[in-house]
Amino acid sequence: MEFVLDAFVDTLKIWPLLVIVYVVFEFMGNQRTTYLKNHRLGPVLGAISGCIPQCGASVAASSLYAAGSITLGTLLSVFISTSDEAIPLMLTYRDQGTFIILLLVVKIIYAILIGSFVDKVFDVKPKRNTYSLLKCSKACDCHESNIVMSAIRRSLKVVVFLFIMTCLMNGVIWVIGENVLEQWLLRAYKWQPFISAAIGLVPNCVSSILITQLYLEGMISFGAVVAGLCTGAGAGLLVLFKENRPISENLKIVCVLYVLSVIIGVILNCLVLLG
Repeated sequence: MEFVLDAFVDTLKIWPLLVIVYVVFEFMGNQRTTYLKNHRLGPVLGAISGCIPQCGASVAASSLYAAGSITLGTLLSVFISTSDEAIPLMLTYRDQGTFIILLLVVKIIYAILIGSFVDKVFDVKPKRNTYSLLKCSKACDCHESNIVMSAIRRSLKVVVFLFIMTCLMNGVIWVIGENVLEQWLLRAYKWQPFISAAIGLVPNCVSSILITQLYLEGMISFGAVVAGLCTGAGAGLLVLFKENRPISENLKIVCVLYVLSVIIGVILNCLVLLG
């Protein structure tokens, strides 16, 4: 049962970052800062937090979106900029410094543009706050220490859920085999962004690792790796379906994320061919 141990290690690595992200995001939500209320800096902060390795930011953003603390644009910016395990993997290759910077710049800029566009053009506002990470009693005066403890409790619940779901996903991938996924990506250059983006939707770090490894081995294009990592929100998608309602809204978000990721992947491939 090696995939169970892998699931335990994966979720354990996420927890510290998850606590930090919960504290920061929930503090901003509780303070009702003008930055999040006017939607101007929400996508910027989301894009920056999303580029932090692993998927803690996307997990927290999903919960906060369901709670009404952030907008849809901010949620999408976090999802698009998240690369899960890709950056740590690339850092193990000494000659990939330029590629890492290029990847982060492309994803952050695209995430900010999409998030800002969604919030401004469609005038998207945060959903009504149905619950909060910080549940205070009448005597509570909402000090930051309460936010920290609430974030720790909340993150523990999410980590347990992620461990269970990661075990299931690892088991499925173990049965199918990574070689099958590799063959899907290698069939045709022009379809790589579509296939890679679909694989990126798999809510597990193995998808980002597989996509990154295939690129490093020269098997897929730059556009394909960007498309796959733009949909690669990791466990954030699992938490979105767990905590946000209605389900139909979550399906629409996933479809929009997929289409946006394919678009940037195709554009990048076309630019490479034209260059």
